[in-house]
Amino acid sequence: MPLLPPEASGAGIALSSDDLQAGQSAISPGEDGVPNLEKWAAFLCQVEIPVLRSSIDELARLEQNEDNITARDISGVILRDPMLTLRVLRYLPEYRRNRPGTEITTVGHAVMMLGITPFFRQFRDMKIVEDMLAECPHALEGFLGVVNRARHAALHAREWAALRHDIESDEVIIAALLHDVAEMLLWCLAPECATQIAERMRQDKTLRSAIAQERVLGFKVVDLQLALLEKWRLPALLQSLMDDDHNNPPRVRIVALAVALARHSANGWDDPALSDDYAAIRKFLALSERDVMARIHRVALTAIRRLDRHGELRSAAWLPPMPAAWADAECDGKEEDAAGRPVVVKRVVELLTVRASQDPDFLEMLSLVLHGMHAGAGLDRMLFMAIDDAHGKATAKYVAGSREASRLQKLEIDLACPHVFSPLVAGGTGIWYRAFARNELPSAVPAEISKVIGDNEFFAMAIPVDGNPIGLIYADGGCHHPVLDAGQYEEFQTLCLLLANALGREPKTGHFL
Repeated sequence: MPLLPPEASGAGIALSSDDLQAGQSAISPGEDGVPNLEKWAAFLCQVEIPVLRSSIDELARLEQNEDNITARDISGVILRDPMLTLRVLRYLPEYRRNRPGTEITTVGHAVMMLGITPFFRQFRDMKIVEDMLAECPHALEGFLGVVNRARHAALHAREWAALRHDIESDEVIIAALLHDVAEMLLWCLAPECATQIAERMRQDKTLRSAIAQERVLGFKVVDLQLALLEKWRLPALLQSLMDDDHNNPPRVRIVALAVALARHSANGWDDPALSDDYAAIRKFLALSERDVMARIHRVALTAIRRLDRHGELRSAAWLPPMPAAWADAECDGKEEDAAGRPVVVKRVVELLTVRASQDPDFLEMLSLVLHGMHAGAGLDRMLFMAIDDAHGKATAKYVAGSREASRLQKLEIDLACPHVFSPLVAGGTGIWYRAFARNELPSAVPAEISKVIGDNEFFAMAIPVDGNPIGLIYADGGCHHPVLDAGQYEEFQTLCLLLANALGREPKTGHFL
């Protein structure tokens, strides 16, 4: 039966996740004459909206240097956090109650109107999402997943708005950032409901999100969002930009396309819905396939770098496929040159050599390497794992390949314990773990690792920089190709060594991790 929100009274009350879960009761919709949708909208309008801890920390840092900062500095922090963006926009109608004039539709204008000192005074002592969900880590992970999707969408929206010479691109950016804010609110203010929806979709891969939402809540989250936008009195322009039912205007189309691309790519870059997204984006922007894919690749890497910089990668991030994958489609990973080397691998080697000699950037080069392994060597699941300074643990950092690679996103390996991966840290050689080795030395791969990677044969190799291993690359053939061959191992080793050599050069503006 649909779930109702917990009882709440008064504006801006703050409830813990325990309070929220304990207060939720399952009753038939409309039992007391009030539809579920109206109750949820009223509840979410009353509860104080929490923000990310990183936002609190960044604002505190800026406030210490208040005399030397600008509204742009503050808006840059706000626009990384959909919840803080929402708080600022919700506050404006109250602040301007007796101040007639045109609507403020961008965060930058809002901060300038409020003034820097009054802004810090108003947005102080805010609730923190991480604290609220401290005892509900799966809900925090779900919440951050939607937030990261929103950030990714906002970056694409910014890129495409600039291509169209939009003079107020921040409006499009904000619309993309807040497009799924109702889903974020469910994760952080009603985690039980959000978890039930996610669990239903996990159990039934064919179940559409809207149907799962209706079964749990009694309505679709998009309908809740539209009701909230009206109750929050957000600018009419922003409301229209977030309304997918009226996506003919170009700016609305930008938002809808960016949100769809971010949502589908979050499942992995082989999500079948992405082909339709790419076609729609090409048609809308009137650009070539190669140009569109290059832009998507660049923006996706920017989104990952920002998450990495702020320590918000809670599971390995999906690396986008290289644009060359489309340019080299005729090679299909099997065509070989005169020397017997797959053409895709040969081209990746050439590109990697050129980029390493210019201005090495870790994510770009890693994307090239993993693309070569996937499209050229026929490997299906690739994972880069970061090794800590003490060389005691390797943690999943970036994945690539088929959707099966999602199983590897949270893999951790204790390198202090003796097993097949431990020697990689000390030496520069790779390993090919074959089926007969699994039978003769079953303890070589600990049970907790085998549970994640399965029974496949696999390759693994450490990536050293100046003799210090910064990470290791794991690769296998997925469920359809559990057995590997010597040619694949040779290409795997070649690409790993090229990456290590490239990273050993002095970087300029690039970075490793």
